Amino acid sequence: MTNKLRVFLCHSSTDKPIVREIYQRLESETWLDPWLDEENLLPGMDWDMEIEKAVEAADAVIVCVSTNSVSKEGYIQRELKFVLDIALEKPEGTIFIIPLRLDACDLPRRLRSWQYVDYFPETQRERAYQKLLQSLKLRHGQDFSTEIKKDVFTQSAPDVAEIDNSRREKIKVQDDSQKQIYKANKFDVAGLLLLLMYFIIEVFVYLNDSTLFLDYSRLFLLISTGLFFIIRQQIPMSTSFKTTILVYMFLYPIVFYLLQIGSEFSVGWALLTISSVLTCGSLIGTFQAPMKKVAYSSISLGVFLLLVATQLVLQTFGNYDSPIFIIQFVATLITSILIWMDL
Repeated sequence: MTNKLRVFLCHSSTDKPIVREIYQRLESETWLDPWLDEENLLPGMDWDMEIEKAVEAADAVIVCVSTNSVSKEGYIQRELKFVLDIALEKPEGTIFIIPLRLDACDLPRRLRSWQYVDYFPETQRERAYQKLLQSLKLRHGQDFSTEIKKDVFTQSAPDVAEIDNSRREKIKVQDDSQKQIYKANKFDVAGLLLLLMYFIIEVFVYLNDSTLFLDYSRLFLLISTGLFFIIRQQIPMSTSFKTTILVYMFLYPIVFYLLQIGSEFSVGWALLTISSVLTCGSLIGTFQAPMKKVAYSSISLGVFLLLVATQLVLQTFGNYDSPIFIIQFVATLITSILIWMDL
């Protein structure tokens, strides 16, 4: 028997009745394996993790959009963003995202690159469903050799099935290596926790006079987190984290350079404190975010943290050289460009 095509149904809870109907029709197709949260999630399962796993494992994603879901904030938007991130890793020409309009809504800008299907009015639903099946069959055929005809969706000879299974497994391995998206493990959480502790101490330093204990703590945390990003070579796929860390990286060399040359820059000091607080907040919500393999931006971020540690050491021994601010700023520019490319 041939492998079934795994289809993920991305939708808003307000559209559940009609999406449930679509799921039931897809499930009746012997060559399809549809995934719907209310059918596949069991009590006690981690909602976010299971949905992310289902999207990563899916061969195709049907994005059901309506007037309600397009204007609704919340989980549907996060789920759609994750789907779009996975789509970027697919080979060019692969049918992966299939937009399905449930009513006469404006298609979200991020979905306009793909041809959509209108599942309305009710009198046209059968025709729309058949067009949807045609796309899914074409997607199913993309995972099989060109010699296999349409009847591949029915019972296949054992030798042909073995060839198909082998080819499908090979493609899956290639796709997995290209995605390079991981669930944050305990090691990642520990590294991000060290970075959070650093920013908490930074806030105390900015609000109060520095102490020997705080200075040594900052130095230890900077070196630890700097090495963490250099060795791990991946960063969280959280826009809030990337934004707040870049704001801090831009402010840090500017503020401390002005202080070094004797300028009173109280506004900059306040902004640096605020950016540290915001970074703390983004880190708290980042611990369970997926991690993406982005070696260059991760290493660049780690180098910046080690440069800050170097600055603290130079200040301690009184051998302070202002050009380090230039190096910090260059590291910030490189990191911001690389992170922007990864967004």
